Amino acid sequence: MTTVGLLLGLMASLLGDGLGMQGDSWYGAGAIASLLLWGTHRWLACRTGPALLAHYRRALDGWSWGLSILVLLGLTTEASLIYGSVGNSSAALLLTPLLQLLALGLRQWGDGVIARVYLMAWTLNSG
Repeated sequence: MTTVGLLLGLMASLLGDGLGMQGDSWYGAGAIASLLLWGTHRWLACRTGPALLAHYRRALDGWSWGLSILVLLGLTTEASLIYGSVGNSSAALLLTPLLQLLALGLRQWGDGVIARVYLMAWTLNSG
């Protein structure tokens, strides 16, 4: 779990300091990170090997769920501010829900847990 978290921290540091990301772009970065984490989770599911793979799959899944919920909370807050005429709409806010929906769809594919359906609906409503 720590290794995946450290990698995410390193990526955030590189994006923030190296590329100067700020504001709404972090929502897109979070959605892309969720997509990559769940893609790796799915790829590891096809592999057989030591118990370490199962440990990494759980870590990838946990971090991706955490990132998805943070992105959705941020998008919901931004949408509330925009509808309240306090915030500004941007291209990142329009694209992020689509990326997040893709990430949630990748994770939910073939897994019929109803909570994931609600998260996908939340994603559609926050966009």
